[in-house]
Amino acid sequence: MPASNLRVVVDARIPAQGWGGVQQVAIGLASGLTTIAPPDIEVLYTCYPEAREWLLPYVGSAGQLKFVPAPAPSVPGKSWLGRKLPAARRAYHAVMPAPPVPASDGTLEALQPDVVHFPHQSAFLTKVPSVYQPHDLQHLHLPQFFTRREIAIRETWYRAFCNQAALVAMATTWGRDDILRAYRLPPEKVAVVPLAPVIDRYPEPSPEDLDRLREDLRLPGQFGFYPAQTWPHKNHERLLRAVAKLRAEGVVVPLVFSGAATSYRSHLERVVADMGLGEQVRWVGFVSPSQLRGLYRLACCVVVPTLFESASQPVFEALSAGVAIACSNVNATPRQVGDAALIFDPYSIDEMAGAIKRLWTEPKLREELVARGRRRIARFTWERTARHFAAYYRQLAGREISDEDRAVIAAEPII
Repeated sequence: MPASNLRVVVDARIPAQGWGGVQQVAIGLASGLTTIAPPDIEVLYTCYPEAREWLLPYVGSAGQLKFVPAPAPSVPGKSWLGRKLPAARRAYHAVMPAPPVPASDGTLEALQPDVVHFPHQSAFLTKVPSVYQPHDLQHLHLPQFFTRREIAIRETWYRAFCNQAALVAMATTWGRDDILRAYRLPPEKVAVVPLAPVIDRYPEPSPEDLDRLREDLRLPGQFGFYPAQTWPHKNHERLLRAVAKLRAEGVVVPLVFSGAATSYRSHLERVVADMGLGEQVRWVGFVSPSQLRGLYRLACCVVVPTLFESASQPVFEALSAGVAIACSNVNATPRQVGDAALIFDPYSIDEMAGAIKRLWTEPKLREELVARGRRRIARFTWERTARHFAAYYRQLAGREISDEDRAVIAAEPII
C-alpha cells in the first residue's frame, strides 16, 4: 500500500451480541467499503479478538482487523446489567457519579490514521479527525426509559464527541434536524448519509435451511414478525394487545419475536400470559444472520410498532426481503418507507390492529406493498453509503476530491 494513500480506521469495538442495529451499521459499512474498494483509501477496523467472527466475512482481508483487548466504553442501557437487572441498575445509577468522557489510550494513534470513523455512539476523545455517528437522541425524547445518570452520560459524551468531530453523520434529515436543534452544531458540520439494509449481505438460506429453521424454532405455518430487542420503546406490549384485540374479533395472528432479551421481557411474558396469548407468541431470542434472513423469508408480514426510530433497520430489511410491512408513524419512519407500508399511530391499539388485519387478510395488498418496497429500497445501497463516506474521508483528510465526490456531498438527501 503506497504511503501516500489515505488511512481510515473504523472503530468496530462492538460485542458479538446485544448491540443490534449498531452492529448492522458496522457490517454494512465494512461490506460497502470492501465492495467499492477505493484504490486511494486503506481501511482498518479495530475490534475485540473474541468478537471478530461477526465482522470478518464483510472485510476484504483478515489483515484489516486490528485487535484491541480493552473493553470499549459502554453506552448506558446496552450493558448486561441494564438488560437483566433494572432495579440494580437504577440503584447503582442513583449513587454513582457519571464517569469522565473516555479518551484514547494511544492504540488508535499507533495505527497512524488520517481519519477515524466512529459508526456507533461509544467513541473517545482523540486529536485524529473523526466522523461520528450518534444515530439518535432518544434519551431527550423518551427520558422515562433512562435513569438520570444515563441521560447525564449520554448528554456529556454525545456533546463531547459531536464537538470534536470533523463530521457528524446522521442517517436521515429528521435525525440531522433533531441534532442541530438539540446541540446547536454548525449546519455544515452535520451531514445526512443514508444507510441501507444489511439483510442481503447475510447467507441466503436454502429450502432445507428454511425447513430446519421452522423445526428448530417451532415456527407457526404463517406468522407476523418483529425483530427487536425488548426495550420498552420498541412497543412490544401494544403490539401484543393489538393481536389480542384481533383474536377477539376472530382473526388469529401468530407473532414471532427475535432479538436479545432485556429485563422488560419478563413483563411482556406476563402480558402474554394475562391475555392468554401463549400459543400465539414465539420468542426466539438472538438469531444468527442466516436465521434472521430465513425468518423474513417465512414471515407473512412484518410489524414495527416502535415509539422512536431515527432510522429503522427492520423497516429496511423488510423492504429488501420482499415482506409486506406495517410500521409506526414516528420520526423518520414515514419518509423511510414512502408509499411502501401501512402506517399507524404506535400509541393506538385500534390503528395498529387495523393495519395488521389488512396485511393478514388482503394478499393483493401485500403483493402491492412488496412491489412498492422493492422500488423504494433500490435507492438505498451500502455501496452508495460507502462512496458517500469515502468522499468525506478524502475531504476531511485534506486530499483532492473528484467531481463525483463533490456531487455525492452536494446531493439532496434521499430520506
